[in-house]
Amino acid sequence: MADSKTQEEKEYEKLNRLSNHAYSQCKSAGFYDDAGNAPESGRGKTISEKINAPDTWTSKAADDQAEYTKKEVDALVAVFTGVHATLKAEAAAKKPQ
Repeated sequence: MADSKTQEEKEYEKLNRLSNHAYSQCKSAGFYDDAGNAPESGRGKTISEKINAPDTWTSKAADDQAEYTKKEVDALVAVFTGVHATLKAEAAAKKPQ
């Protein structure tokens, strides 16, 4: 029995599966909340708040390290959520009519 799906349908399905996988990985890493949105505080802030905390380390150096960590984590989040957004857009563009 021959496969009745067109090449366009197959491409859409592949991109859609890849987009869903990227989304689930981003969500499991905390880049999206339960509703599928970026957390309001941002992942970088959540992680960096633990650096300069009374029960760990407080100082100007801790402030600096927390800010550096926030920027780096936010940049990483942007890359991964950007990959997901690109895959989602590509899948939507390939969706058969």
